[in-house]
Amino acid sequence: MKQSNDERFQSHDLWALPGLLAVLFVLAPMFPQNVYPGFAFFFRSSVFLLFGLTAYRLGAERVMGALRAHPLTLPAVASLLLLFLTFSYTPSLYHAKGSASLALGVWVLYLLTWTGPFSGRREKILLWSLVLGGVLAAVHGLYIQWMGPADLIESLKTSANYPGDMREEMIRSLEANRAMGRFGNPNQLAGCLVLSLWPLWALWKREDKTLSRVILGAGALVLAWGVYRTFSRSGLLVFLISLSLLAGFECYNRGWRFSWKQILAVFGALLILLLIVILAAPGGALGGRLLTVSTIVARLHFFRGAVRIIARHPWFGVGSEGFESFYCAELRPGDLESRYVHNAFLESAVEGGMIGAFFFLWMLFAVLFYLRRQWRISPERRIEVFAAFGAFISLFLLSMVDFHNRLLEMWLVPVFLVGAIHTPIPVPSALRRPRWAAAALTIILVSAWILLIFCRYWNEYSRMDGRYLAMDNQKFAARQAYERAVWFDRTDADSWRWIGLFWAEIPNPSAQMRRLECLRQAVRWAPRRASIRADYAEALFALGYTEHALEEILHAQRLFPVRPIYYERAAAFYRFLNQKEQAENQQQKAVQLQKEIEANRI
Repeated sequence: MKQSNDERFQSHDLWALPGLLAVLFVLAPMFPQNVYPGFAFFFRSSVFLLFGLTAYRLGAERVMGALRAHPLTLPAVASLLLLFLTFSYTPSLYHAKGSASLALGVWVLYLLTWTGPFSGRREKILLWSLVLGGVLAAVHGLYIQWMGPADLIESLKTSANYPGDMREEMIRSLEANRAMGRFGNPNQLAGCLVLSLWPLWALWKREDKTLSRVILGAGALVLAWGVYRTFSRSGLLVFLISLSLLAGFECYNRGWRFSWKQILAVFGALLILLLIVILAAPGGALGGRLLTVSTIVARLHFFRGAVRIIARHPWFGVGSEGFESFYCAELRPGDLESRYVHNAFLESAVEGGMIGAFFFLWMLFAVLFYLRRQWRISPERRIEVFAAFGAFISLFLLSMVDFHNRLLEMWLVPVFLVGAIHTPIPVPSALRRPRWAAAALTIILVSAWILLIFCRYWNEYSRMDGRYLAMDNQKFAARQAYERAVWFDRTDADSWRWIGLFWAEIPNPSAQMRRLECLRQAVRWAPRRASIRADYAEALFALGYTEHALEEILHAQRLFPVRPIYYERAAAFYRFLNQKEQAENQQQKAVQLQKEIEANRI
């Protein structure tokens, strides 16, 4: 008898799909994709390939038909379209394409988990892999913390690779001896470990073997200790909220029912208890960071800047990845710079305006209503549904005070848990007729892979190669590496800038013209980057274009009014032109700004 698509899809020859995905889940926390571009290429390419194979086996027309009936498709596709539309006015197209790669990767991963053969034992294997990845990340972070950062601190003290203020901040973080893992960021490690608790709990509820429960219990202890040793207050708070949600589920499962007044009363009592514990805790608790306010004040500055940007661009925002470029103009002396708002909702409003904020809330409530629907129609899967709800809420809370939503590793647990709880949607046989569906899906996947993953990887690989060669003083080879980077992505303003700086060291007119052209390209692709404008002004001045150079350096001041170096460069230009009064005014502004920065430094 001829097998149907479903029967072939569930056959033993597809064990490779969940097997490869399980390996990716284990490795992901050990190789964060913002640090390891090679693993980012491998992970995202594998997800695209696995989804393509899944769609081929099921039938592309059937997958696309099912997607039309899925409640998350419309808000997800609308959000992706808005993201691509912001490309037309983003101040950093290169970084915007990175955001698009992340968003598309998350969506394709969800489609893979939703359509893939991941039920029964295969689902359990993938849950174990998510837990194992988190435990390995915790063990690695704790081991590095136990070894101590003394050697790294000593190397940083003598390093010339970082600006002075950044080097001091890194040394302070290392001296606190916080577990950071391979993320290089304790808050991100804490978020990864908190999210790993949800698949662990789902497995605990399903497993009845003593050995499995012992292993899961040990894993829970490792994850909990890892969260604490990061000394991350946001991570610890979300961890406590997760425990409260689990306690509420257990009460509900035992038949206990509470009114909203009782829930609020319990929440208030727990909040008061938490405040008492914080006030009564010794000064060395949580690595001495329990009552530290500097990072809280920094986030308030980010939020203030975001609100001001939204007020100036209320409807359509400033484009994807536009916060950093516009925030520089809102900084006050002593405020910390940041690429991200550290709040997902505000960031959506900054980048997409009120429309972006609406799409953010639309997607949020679409997921919550989808989980509520699954809770009602699949009572036998309520453990998995609640685990998906808990993971999604945990990621949402973490993203309200940091930028966990910008890391693909943080999406693995909630995306898999939400995708794996679906109930198959019957698709009419008429949907099998269109022959264009497979070709359309193939073209979309391959085009997105080439533009957002393949070219991105080789660009980032060449950039990294150029950076290491430059550190090794191999400037000619470094310039060639950066030239390869811009070949793969012409919008890479930083690589154009580095190529220009390398040409600046060659003292002949043709090299200086090449320098000018490279920096002009950098300005083209990052028009609101003050540092690039300043370098462009230097190149113009070196070739005698003094008026244009002054315009550019003054433009840099408007883009970043609290950076003293731009006033110092303007003063140097005016002194060279023998305009002593203007030079003195610019120098005085630089000195005054430096005093204000030192007085208000967090």
